[in-house]
Amino acid sequence: MTRLVFERDLISYELTDIFDTLAQYPEAAAVVTYIDLSLCVRSVYTSHLTQLTTCINLSTLILSGSKRSDLLFTHSLPLLKSLDFSKSTLSDSLVQSTATHCNSLIALNLQGCSALSSHAVISVSRGCHSLTCLNLARCEKMTDNTLLALSHGCSLLSILDLKRNHRITDKGIRALSQGCPALSTLHLEKCKKITANGLRDLSAQLPRCQTNTD
Repeated sequence: MTRLVFERDLISYELTDIFDTLAQYPEAAAVVTYIDLSLCVRSVYTSHLTQLTTCINLSTLILSGSKRSDLLFTHSLPLLKSLDFSKSTLSDSLVQSTATHCNSLIALNLQGCSALSSHAVISVSRGCHSLTCLNLARCEKMTDNTLLALSHGCSLLSILDLKRNHRITDKGIRALSQGCPALSTLHLEKCKKITANGLRDLSAQLPRCQTNTD
């Protein structure tokens, strides 16, 4: 059993009981690498994120659709590679705790997390240096400073989705082109302040990068 996909009707104490049972059988917990909590995400609390440390080889965690703004990671998940918080109401504090406790991440999905500030993603750039795939589509508070921080801290970025980010400009795109040489796919659909000049500079610096703007 390497994958756990939790049912829609599970409530908080049932989740607690499941993770408590896993803690009693560490050999079973150790083989769990994938957990999907999206169907019962309303029942997930910080205490459950702490219990996840029982699954010492956890590499993928799905928490999409969370509306709980008080969630936090309080303990490290050192082998977590992929984290999906898409379409969630997240606090900056949660993302900052992610950067502190999940700093082996390769893929982070924050699509539609419109409440997040630029400062939250800047913290990711400082703590998650292995990121290759980052989805910030419809995170409308992102700025050029966000992209500058990513260019400094996440030089391995290969795929970056910035759809419907209305504050970023050519300045931020130029920073990416200079600091993220591995960038191969960049989504800029509905980014109204990106001009032909910025796209031209990006193409000159990263000729192999596929840029989507439609």
